[in-house]
Amino acid sequence: MNQNQTTAAAGIYEHALIAVLYAAQKEGVNLEALLAHARNDTAGHPGLRPNPKDLDSVLQAIEHTINDVKLTTK
Repeated sequence: MNQNQTTAAAGIYEHALIAVLYAAQKEGVNLEALLAHARNDTAGHPGLRPNPKDLDSVLQAIEHTINDVKLTTK
């Protein structure tokens, strides 16, 4: 995958994350509880977890997106 394809894929995933978190909030999901679960679910299927070296940045991205979703829906 070249740089342009990688950037495009990242953009698609970012938009997908925003859409899913927005829909979850509209359905009454506690986004903070969702983030806590993502942080603490170390026993989950390894294929569904970020690469350990990327875990902190992935969790930060989720947290920032949750904050953005909460701000836009107030």
